Amino acid sequence: KTGTFTQPFVGSPPSATAASRLRNPPTQLPVWRCGVEEKEQGAFFFWPHPPCTMVDVAAKAVEKANEFVQHALRFSVEEQNERAEELLQLCQDTGALIALSKLGALEKCLALLLALDDRQVCEKLAKMIELLGSHSLSVRDLRSVVASLKSDNPLYDVYVSSLLLSSLRKIASSKGPSAFFRFSGVAASMTLPPLKRWPFNRGFTFSAWLRLERLATEDYQPCLFSFGTTQNQHYSAHFTRHGLELRYTDTVNSEHFCMDALYEFKPQTWFMLSVSCKYQRMKKGDMRCFINGRLNAQGTFRYHIISEPFLKCHVGRDAGHASPSLHAQTGALYLFSDALPPSTVHAIYRLGPDYRNNFMYESESTAMLSPQERKELYSGTLLNSIMFNFNPRACEGVLALESSPSHDQSNFINSPHATMSAGAEHLLCFRMLDSVRSAGGVQILFPLFGQLRTQTRDVLDTQRFLASLVELLSAVVLGAAVFQQQMVQMNGFLLLGYLLNQVNADFICSETVDVLLDFACALLDAANSGNSNSPRLLAELLDHVLLRPTLWAKTSPEVQIKLYSRLTADLAHTTVVNFRECIGIRRLLDMLRDSYAVPPGAAELEATRADSARTPTASPPVPGRTRANTTLTSSHTGDHSLGSGGDLARSVSLDRLPHARVDIHVESVRLEGSEEPPASPGTPTSVRSVSSRGSNTSRHLGVTPAINRASSEDILAPTATRAAVHRNCLQAASEFSQIRSFILGFVLRCIQSGLLAQEVDDILHHLADENEAGQPHTDMLQFVNTLMQQQPDRFFPRFHAQNGMAVLLNLLRSPVEEVRVLALRLIAAHLQWAVDNGQRTELVERFALFSCISKRLLLHTDWLSVPTYRALYAMVVGDNTSNPLYSGPAENGNTGSGNNSNTNNNSSSSRNSSNHNNNNNSSSS
Repeated sequence: KTGTFTQPFVGSPPSATAASRLRNPPTQLPVWRCGVEEKEQGAFFFWPHPPCTMVDVAAKAVEKANEFVQHALRFSVEEQNERAEELLQLCQDTGALIALSKLGALEKCLALLLALDDRQVCEKLAKMIELLGSHSLSVRDLRSVVASLKSDNPLYDVYVSSLLLSSLRKIASSKGPSAFFRFSGVAASMTLPPLKRWPFNRGFTFSAWLRLERLATEDYQPCLFSFGTTQNQHYSAHFTRHGLELRYTDTVNSEHFCMDALYEFKPQTWFMLSVSCKYQRMKKGDMRCFINGRLNAQGTFRYHIISEPFLKCHVGRDAGHASPSLHAQTGALYLFSDALPPSTVHAIYRLGPDYRNNFMYESESTAMLSPQERKELYSGTLLNSIMFNFNPRACEGVLALESSPSHDQSNFINSPHATMSAGAEHLLCFRMLDSVRSAGGVQILFPLFGQLRTQTRDVLDTQRFLASLVELLSAVVLGAAVFQQQMVQMNGFLLLGYLLNQVNADFICSETVDVLLDFACALLDAANSGNSNSPRLLAELLDHVLLRPTLWAKTSPEVQIKLYSRLTADLAHTTVVNFRECIGIRRLLDMLRDSYAVPPGAAELEATRADSARTPTASPPVPGRTRANTTLTSSHTGDHSLGSGGDLARSVSLDRLPHARVDIHVESVRLEGSEEPPASPGTPTSVRSVSSRGSNTSRHLGVTPAINRASSEDILAPTATRAAVHRNCLQAASEFSQIRSFILGFVLRCIQSGLLAQEVDDILHHLADENEAGQPHTDMLQFVNTLMQQQPDRFFPRFHAQNGMAVLLNLLRSPVEEVRVLALRLIAAHLQWAVDNGQRTELVERFALFSCISKRLLLHTDWLSVPTYRALYAMVVGDNTSNPLYSGPAENGNTGSGNNSNTNNNSSSSRNSSNHNNNNNSSSS
């Protein structure tokens, strides 16, 4: 690498000697480690593989990469797309990735990504960075990528940064070992040392992680392993088009057994394969195949004890070279002198593909294991049953050193080490999680949140940037236990909540909410699996981020609705976190009171209603109306002059009609002999002056209604604006009700196991606070009604002891009829409980109940509506459940208000019927 991104990886082309060596590699080759070994002057890489096809792919990839990096800025956009797509296709091959990674292609691609402008080319380069980083991402590469994400970088672009964060998240989520054996597919195998005796008493288990580069077909069925004697007695495993075929052949006893393990293997995906065989009784053996820790196939065959030494043991090919070589990568290779049970195999799978130790110490793995799994792995049984362990990190030259902890080499005839052929090698790479740990841990991601405080033009790209950043943080924390412990020690979620609270609210979108809730669900699954750190992390995530009202109250309603709906559906039912201890019902109710008490747009909605009342519209006559419509009230249109020889400010208007309001103005009257007072600036033009002749004294003033007339242009424009504001306010009020309903549903699910006395006090105090603020909500009353019906034995005793009836009686002062009706139903339910428990007389006498109810109802109206009458009738007959007008919260947490349209219709029908007959109305009252 020679400086800027416009330079090729290595300047000079390969020499003729180096090119010939690519086609005809020597027999003894040096091991290709992390660096590049240049054996000839001017050679830009040295390929230690004999297969020409693989060499051609890698050489072509390096050649295309050199050309693209050197001339990218000179190409047109179409040519850049073509070259990037071609290079991306070449990077699908592992050999090309290995060659490009060793030559530092990731930094070159990063420099190009920051320099180019076309988004399609940038997406291809980001995909290339993802492939290179999934193979190997060193600390230097990680620092370069994180530095390019900072906003003070001269080449910073928020769209490119979101692409890089998405690539980093996929790199962090990819699993694979940091060291592995690579079998090229041509003359690629590993010859294991001869075994003196085969474990036949307790059976055996072969286990390894694999990644197939090429899937099996009818013509290509490679052999995974073959353990046999010189007498053609052997165990082998072959990949087929339908899965894996396990074979046991014994030509001495004329036995041949074949078992198919049907499984659809995916290319370039790591999976764990375990094959066990155990001697049963009556000369029968049991063979099992496990894929990813789960039993896939099982078969029984006739088992013969083989006393001959196993001299033909290979991995990657069979003993007779009849099958093609394996084209894949493998992790550490284990052979146990015991048929492992399914629980132990699953525990080994939980360790992950990067595990290559000997099951000695519990602290050697960062995997999240349950106590039962740790007992399975580290009890000493696995340690004592290891026959061999070939670790890809423990290699020297073409030798794979045997790494089992046993000092007894009696299992082998001579040397215990394996030999790799020319087509096999061991490779070392850097995993992203290891690089993050070396770079300082998870806290290197937190400074990136600080650059989202200011508003930018690219809001959508910034939203994607924030969602990708949170997703990357979750992938890193979930990737290893060391990062979880770091989050606990540094109060990571408290810091995350603070940083998100500083972020511009426009950047927090529904995608960010989904990522945070998926993070919480993943922690919940880990806690259910026995992870010791997950319950505390989940509690802190809920406490400091997901249930932080100051963070979410400023976001859009869609974001809040998604947050609280998913919280209610996914997390409210869990028993891993005790919400009563870490959150508390009091905090949720305070969140309702402080952040969701007044609907957004309530003032604007009231203003539009008042404005519409000032607009002159025709109103139909009201049937049955007995009161005169000429009552004089104070008008909001201003002061108008009225009087004799002076300014007597007085303004009148018609009484409010149910459908419209019509303003009238009294004409100014000038008496005979007096001068007409000058019109004040605020006097409307509709006020006219008349004179009265023949009298010097005042006489009775006639009031003449005069409606303000306006042109159609003056009326239609404000009306359209008011209609739009009115619709927006109604939509905001509907979203506001949904948010409150989901929060109350969350509270209801948290306390469904049993209501506590302190929680009843919190609910009662919340009702009192809402009533004192003049903002009682019907959904809260419905919530209380649901608690009364579901848990009466727990609710009523504490409610009665704390004088809850006084709070309900104070609710009757509310000017909202729905609140008064629901309060009456709650009073009826409490009264019924008092009757059942012999406390009715004491309750009625203490509060003068019925007298107080009548006085409170007369504060607002002198007639009864149908809902109020039904509530009073239910109180009299003691039936609070028949024909309910307002239903309680549903099981899914929907605790919205009742059917308001029915209430209004019933109220209006009651008023119409009462006004139809005055005598009946009086007797009914």
